[in-house]
Parts: sequence; C-alpha cells; structure tokens
Amino acid sequence: MYRIEENKYNALGWSVLIRKWGKCLVISSNAAPGSEFSNSGLVTNGPVDRNLRTFPVTIEGNSVKISLKAV
Repeated sequence: MYRIEENKYNALGWSVLIRKWGKCLVISSNAAPGSEFSNSGLVTNGPVDRNLRTFPVTIEGNSVKISLKAV
C-alpha cells in the first residue's frame, strides 16, 4: 500500500494470500523475482508483462480499509 496524498492510498497486489489471525488480516503478494513496479502498480521493469492488481481503499476514522475486490 502506498500513500499518494493525505487521504488517498493505493493498495496493490500480484496474487493475494489472506490469513486471519484474530482481528488481524495479513495480505501478502508474490510478484516474479526481479520485477519492478511503480507506486500505481504499473510494470517498470520485467520479466513480468502484467501490471499489479489494484484494490479500493477507504478511510474510516483511524482505520484504513482495503476491499479485496480488485478494481
């Protein structure tokens, strides 16, 4: 996740693995080794040829929430 502006974030992922531990949700992504991406998820250096998936982010009070429905 990247902070773009004061109240705007980008959440990005390649393949999403979700684990729930109590109230904690851990999301990890696993892109091809050596690949590089911009903070908006665009491929800047291969070997991959696909951009990262983006996920909607909302702010509610002191919480940042990421929807797992890809945009």
